[in-house]
Amino acid sequence: HYPLRRQRQMCIRDRLNTTFRSTGGCMVKDYPRLLDLDNKENLLVLTKNGKLISHCGMLFREVVLGQIQIPIVSIGAVATAKEEQGKGYATNVLNHGILKAKQRGAILMIISGDRGLYLRANAAFCGDFWMATIPYNAINDIPYVKSPNDEISLRRAKPSDIDQIISLFSTKYTRYLLPREDYFAVLNGAKVFDRDADWWIVQHKNEFIGVGALSVYQGVLVLLDWAGTTHALEHALPVWNANYKHSAFCFISSSKSQFPLTWSNYLQLRCTEGTVIVLKADEMWQLCKTRLEERLTHEEINHLKVESTNDYIRLSYKGGPSLEVKGQDLAFFFFGCEGKNFANKSQLPSSEELFGVLGRVFPLPMVWPGIGFV
Repeated sequence: HYPLRRQRQMCIRDRLNTTFRSTGGCMVKDYPRLLDLDNKENLLVLTKNGKLISHCGMLFREVVLGQIQIPIVSIGAVATAKEEQGKGYATNVLNHGILKAKQRGAILMIISGDRGLYLRANAAFCGDFWMATIPYNAINDIPYVKSPNDEISLRRAKPSDIDQIISLFSTKYTRYLLPREDYFAVLNGAKVFDRDADWWIVQHKNEFIGVGALSVYQGVLVLLDWAGTTHALEHALPVWNANYKHSAFCFISSSKSQFPLTWSNYLQLRCTEGTVIVLKADEMWQLCKTRLEERLTHEEINHLKVESTNDYIRLSYKGGPSLEVKGQDLAFFFFGCEGKNFANKSQLPSSEELFGVLGRVFPLPMVWPGIGFV
């Protein structure tokens, strides 16, 4: 790992473009906040005989999951020269990144990708997300209630809309807490979830009631991220349908409440979209205490005995058998996954009562990558 100077930024750019943009494009342009000189201390590289072999980019942010604010590190742009792959270089850089993230205070690592490299580092595919997929021909048949007083309009977003856009995103139940500069970047052409995006504003008279980032991918019109009311989304979809050539519309969110009720026939639960490493199990548990206090009685909390370190959590209830959670299972424990949810009766070798209290607290909602993707 060495400090990044302009010429070395160009070396990183060339390495990443060779790996991720072989048919054209520029990673530095697509991810200006991750690959900026201002983030140089968090761009980790491994060199061999003066040649850049492997790279791992990190971006330190915070997320809100429900009412819990959590410091995280996002990992992206992980690449190794083709001729040097399979020699452990990427593992070396990733492990260095994990150590550095812990030292910086990150509790979770959120990763863009699902490679074996991450799984070997105790990452897990976790979290439940809702997905609406609506065929093109069905969109205009979806009923929605339009009040006689509705004065709703849509237009493309402008950089000057940034304050209202930030305000809308601040209302989301799960979200990234992004600095203003991140919003400027995506509004000025940076990728959203690795896609070129069109930004749309939905207004009622002069009030901003919705903002969305749209992209057509493999013939599907994808709403990459959205903040706003369901009423605004209902009104926006027919307009988008008329403005884009596509076969179907798709929108994924961690919150079912973001979808209009009129879309219920097109909704399905989609699991394991997030790739997560729990870096500090004990601190993650501490952050969940408010959630415990909201969902459990004082007596139940007193009966729940917990021992935790960075690496594991051990729980028991009323002196019953203990449950130890570590490694990949920490992410499953906190965020759930079909067939791997530790707040699930089938996964507990211990007491029914322990299952009962855990099942009322977990899983936590997971943040959808959207504009926070790197």
